[in-house]
Amino acid sequence: TSRITSGNVGEYVTAKVEKSEGVYTFTKDSTIKTDSNYGAILGDNKPITINAADKTLTIEAKKTANGFLTGIYHGGSVFGNTPKNGTITITAKTLNINAEGIGKTYGIYNYGDNLLRVHGDTNIIVKGATGSDVTGIEAALSGTTQLDGLILKQEKSSNAEHRAIRNMGKGSRIFVNMDESGVLGTSKVEIQGNILSDNE
Repeated sequence: TSRITSGNVGEYVTAKVEKSEGVYTFTKDSTIKTDSNYGAILGDNKPITINAADKTLTIEAKKTANGFLTGIYHGGSVFGNTPKNGTITITAKTLNINAEGIGKTYGIYNYGDNLLRVHGDTNIIVKGATGSDVTGIEAALSGTTQLDGLILKQEKSSNAEHRAIRNMGKGSRIFVNMDESGVLGTSKVEIQGNILSDNE
């Protein structure tokens, strides 16, 4: 399956899923497969909008060889006073991210300074090698990851480098069932695994 990016991906244009640049509309339950470190969805400094209202969108990220694997990789970064235009917005009844690798494995990797916003329930299952870096949601730099409902299961491990959520950026933020002003939502949240914030 082709990776979703900020625009003009041949497979989705032909299938009339991407009718305008960077805007994808799924009218049925759909699965996107990847074995890449850049994930099934790759963000940059241009917006991506994924509309799958009332549908289930599943990302199957699986890598059987050693190497870095992600489900969603948001790498959009801008500096100075440049507008942050690289928001990824996903609207779905359910977003499933199943990430299974034998090396470093992240379900969501927000390695930028733009916004990743998911409207709807997000289910993440992440599994990686015992000796590798494995995280359900990894945040760095100064981006914001904002989810409504979340069920996250990180396979139990004795390795401290296996976490459900890690926020390691000086300005990065993760909101679950809460908006940026601190108002709580009504979505279900269930997290299995450690949560680590290791920067200021």
